[in-house]
Formats: sequence, structure tokens, C-alpha cells
Amino acid sequence: MGNRVGVYAIQVAMTEAFKMGLTIEEADAVFGRPLGIPKTGVFGLYDLIGIDLMADVLKSFIKELPKNDPFHEVAQENSLITKLISKGYTGRKGKGGFYRMNKEGEKKVLESINLKTGEYSKTKKVDLETETLDFIYLINRIDKFGEYAWSVLSKIILYASSLIPKVTDEYNNIDEAMRLGFNWTIGPFEILDKIGIEFFAERDRNLKLNRFLNNLYLNEQIDWYADKQLYLKNDLTTLRRRSNIYWLKTDVKKNENLIFNSAKIYTSETEGYNIVEFTTKANTLDSDSMYALSKATEKNLIIINDALQFSAGVNLNYVMEFAKQKEWRKIQKFIFDFQQTCKKLKYSEFPVIAAPSGLAIGGGFEVLVQSDYVVSHTNVILGLVETLVGLIPAGGGCKEMLWRWTQTEEAK
Repeated sequence: MGNRVGVYAIQVAMTEAFKMGLTIEEADAVFGRPLGIPKTGVFGLYDLIGIDLMADVLKSFIKELPKNDPFHEVAQENSLITKLISKGYTGRKGKGGFYRMNKEGEKKVLESINLKTGEYSKTKKVDLETETLDFIYLINRIDKFGEYAWSVLSKIILYASSLIPKVTDEYNNIDEAMRLGFNWTIGPFEILDKIGIEFFAERDRNLKLNRFLNNLYLNEQIDWYADKQLYLKNDLTTLRRRSNIYWLKTDVKKNENLIFNSAKIYTSETEGYNIVEFTTKANTLDSDSMYALSKATEKNLIIINDALQFSAGVNLNYVMEFAKQKEWRKIQKFIFDFQQTCKKLKYSEFPVIAAPSGLAIGGGFEVLVQSDYVVSHTNVILGLVETLVGLIPAGGGCKEMLWRWTQTEEAK
């Protein structure tokens, strides 16, 4: 289900880019972070997956899906792709793909292919005036970028909704599959919810609404996307959460207590616990993050983030600025504070619970392993990755990993 919608989304983004005459940089700029999609976009993702592998994936879908499935419209053989594969341009694993690295003297240069001529030239940055999630701004732009964004998004929503209830009754599952499997920030139905069914249906009267969308529109169901829902017999049935389950974004944030530049503490006076949420890009850690964690250990503590990543580790740019200014004592102090905070988490008289999802690497992993309990999401990536940039873990991660290894049956 996730692959079916995800691969369709990639293909429709590519097909529309060819049709509208966009460059691959323009298509990737739109079909990327502004739409809540990873920055690889469509052509960068093709290169990452492998152009030849994608061709095999498409053949499989063409073989298995019914002849009347709209997937066939965007899965036709592409002459440029066929030519690239025949010449060994299969993406990052080959000589290159839609993008390739070239040399100008001693300098490496990233080049992109011209979709019309097949020739490579140096990539050009596309300025959309937004690099964050802002699809409403994009689809309302009156230019080729707005037209492309609307065309791609509307087709993805139409396709995903056409699978209800044939493939699944629970459309939330499609959103979750796109978030977990393709790393989208929000899924197609969440996008539709934010756009509004009325806007979607009336923006383009040529759109042929399927049964699911038509039912929403005709019944004027404005607040149709609840926490969890089923689509049964032309009606929506909301499945309510149990009373003892809370969401950070809707329930806990009402109790916001202390705000720092890089983190927030939410305090539940009635339940007697603190919650720490990191708020930086990719939830990287700095001195404010450490202070918030240290302060929050005065009560029972839950560390959780309402974002794709738990934490991508220490903000290296933050530390690098100290190095550039030769402020070695500030680096020393930061490392010392980091170590003391991790120590405080480990030996706190109150229980510490960490709930990671997405990336929990480097310093983020070190925070995690100091906790008394870890309640992990299925989609989590853990590890100490500092050596990849010539550093060693400095927040107690080495000690914690060694201790864990000595507790294994193999070690005994």
C-alpha cells in the first residue's frame, strides 16, 4: 500500500516535470521540503534508489495492477531513462544519473541533466522563497511552480483516495505508510485535511472526484480528519483514543512551562512529571538543550519530540563556531556540561523515560542510553556516528555501550 502510493507519487512528480518543461532542480525544489518531502525531491530520490531498480519496480507494478489503474498513466517507458541505463548512468551507484559529480580542474562540481537534450551542466539553485513545509503557499503561487505543485499534489490525493475502501478501510494507514516508508512529514490525507475538501473540489472543476472525496464534499464534512478513522459504507467512523493516552501536540502542550531557544519543558502538576521537547533543526543539541534536560530532572521525566527526528546529535556548527574563534574553553565547558547532564539523567532519583523515533544518533543516542526506560517507535535509527566526522562520543555513549556489551550472554 505504501509502496503503491509512494512510487505513484514519484512517478507523477517526474511525469509532470517532463510535461511542464521544468528542470530537474526546479522539480526537486518543489517536490521536496516545501511539500513535506525529503530534500532529495524526485530526481534525487531516483538516483538514490537506482534508476535501473526503479525501472524494475515499475515493471512489477504494471504487471500486477489492474489495467484501469491510473498508475499505468505515469509508468510508461521513458526514452531518456532507457538511454541513461544503457550507458551505465544508474544513479549514485553508477556513473551518475539525473545528477552526477564532475571535475573542473581540482574542484568537484555537481551537474544535472537537461531533460530535453540529455546534456549535463552545472546545477543551478532554485529560490522558492521557502525551504520549509508550506504547500498551501506553493499551490497558490501563480507561476509554473504553483501549477506544478498543485498538479502533483492533486493527483497524489486523487490516487490515494481511490484506494479507499478497496485496498484499506483505514486511510490513516496510508498517511502512516508515507511518513514511515518514504519519510514524508505528513501524508496525502493530512495534506487534504489542511487544504480543505471544499478548496480541493472547487479549485479545479475538471477534477473527477472519486467516491471517497465526493462523499466528503457533498456532505460538507469539514472536520473529517480525527485521530483515527475508518471509512465504512460511505461513512466515516471515528475511533477514539483511550482516556489514558495523550498526544504531545494536542494534549501536553497546553501545560507549557519553560521555553528555551533549543528546547521546551512541559510540566504536569497533577501527574507530577516533566516533558522535554527539543525544538532545533533536526533536534540537534546545544547548551540550551542541556540546561533544559538538567532542569527537568527535578521531577519524573519524559524526553520525547513531536517531529520526525528524536535528535540528530550535537549541533556541530554550534561547536565549530567556537573552534573558528579558538574559544577552546567554551568547547571544554560545553562537553563538561553535556557529560554532567547525561550523568544527571542516569543517576536521577526520579525515573527518566525516553521515547525516540526517527534519528537518535550521536549525542541524541547518548541522551537516550542514560534513560531508565526507552519506549521506542518502530521507525528509529540508533547509533554512535561521531567517528564518521573524526570525533569520539563524549557524553557517556562509549561507557554505556561497553557496559551493555559486558552484560550480554556472549560476554559472560
